[in-house]
Amino acid sequence: MNVLSLLQVQVDGKTDFFDASMLRKVLSLLNVNESQALSISATVYADLERSATGISSNDIVAIHSVTKDQLWHAMAKHVKKPGVYVDAVDFWRAWQVQFHHKNLIILIGGTSGCGKSTLASLLASRLGIERVVSTDNIRSMMRSHIPASECPILHVSTYNTDTVARSGVDGETRRLSPLYSPDASAAASVENSPVNSVGTLKRKKKDKLLRTPRESRLVLGWRDQCDAVVWPILSAFLRRMQLTNESVIVEGVHLSPANMVLLAETYRCIPVVLYIKDEKRQRHRMAVRSKYMTEDPAHNTYIRHIGNIRKIQAAFTNDARTFKIPVEENSNIDETLTRLHAMLLICLRELGDATDSRGLMGDRARGKGPSTQTLCRVEAIYQGVSDSVERLREMHYALMVALPVLYVVFMIVLISRIVGRDKIRRIHDEAEAKKQREAEKADAEAKQKKEEKKLAKEKKLAEKQAKKGKGKAADKSADKEEEKKPETKKSK
Repeated sequence: MNVLSLLQVQVDGKTDFFDASMLRKVLSLLNVNESQALSISATVYADLERSATGISSNDIVAIHSVTKDQLWHAMAKHVKKPGVYVDAVDFWRAWQVQFHHKNLIILIGGTSGCGKSTLASLLASRLGIERVVSTDNIRSMMRSHIPASECPILHVSTYNTDTVARSGVDGETRRLSPLYSPDASAAASVENSPVNSVGTLKRKKKDKLLRTPRESRLVLGWRDQCDAVVWPILSAFLRRMQLTNESVIVEGVHLSPANMVLLAETYRCIPVVLYIKDEKRQRHRMAVRSKYMTEDPAHNTYIRHIGNIRKIQAAFTNDARTFKIPVEENSNIDETLTRLHAMLLICLRELGDATDSRGLMGDRARGKGPSTQTLCRVEAIYQGVSDSVERLREMHYALMVALPVLYVVFMIVLISRIVGRDKIRRIHDEAEAKKQREAEKADAEAKQKKEEKKLAKEKKLAEKQAKKGKGKAADKSADKEEEKKPETKKSK
């Protein structure tokens, strides 16, 4: 029977039990590559098991104890190197989030078709966050409990909020949700209720910054629906998440920038707003998510109301810039994910000391004034990350442009070198052939001269022999004449 092995460590006065998978989640939150996080966590856990001291053991689980210093010493051997560098501060911040010593609440706002749900799922997978909540689900739940006669704004789509009649004059702070009932007694009871105890007066003050006389009924209806969804349910839900130190990602169109600021002042939240600049790209995304996967307005409700969605998006981004909330153009989901992950790591490092009741984004307990300063810091962090990613993208683009040019230059140089090499080889072969021809010619001339000398020598020898033969013939004739003379004398 296999026995489950766990390690125990004391961190910040709390006892945590972990295995290799938990170490991998911590490294994944720190943006370590998945394969590297898997191998590092397995190696570190094996090293800690060998050096750990046993506490308890039975047939099901065996628990061993390690110290905080032992854990970091074993981890530092593998994470303090190029490509996987992790600081001790970042590691223990990520540890606190994974083991629920602190929680991390991320608010992702944006209109339909801007990629909120996709980004929230990918980010939750990277950060090891188990809960992803959509404000659309909250609205659907509220619709099942609150009839349309009491709150008509809940029972229409966001892009159709201009079809619901509003009460009040010039669209001021009176709403159609139960929180803003015309009945004074009901309004007073809601105003004093625990659900609405946070930020009512502040919301009215912030709304004055956003509302303009010419603001359309569509945008005003969107704000009404945001307040009807966010504060009754979402505020209580985030309060529960903060009490239990559980991390969550909330995404939806109902996270208006004004409500994001109030949530950031109250809870441990990091807000961001997504938008799509190119309407064609947004239409394409809406076509993909529709039932019939078409851009035909007759079969796609989102395409049919794309004008209203773009108007709400414009109001969304303008409000976010007014409140210093990071605004991300989500044309490339990978780049957006990289930026947000890097921003969250920096926020955990720089803003993680805010452990007071005001939450991660709260500064009042430290005497630094309202959390608007912290929101400005978050925006500055995000801007710095965006600038870094933008520089990397420019370098990548420049490299992609330069690569074909470099390839062409390389091929030209290579071809020229090949051609030059062939030319040099040809010249060398011609020179060798010329030398060989000259050598052959010299050999032929030498052979010819040798033959001529031989012939001359033979001719000379023949002439000499001929002369010698003539001399012998003359001597013989002379001898014959001498022999004839005595005979002549005798005959006389």
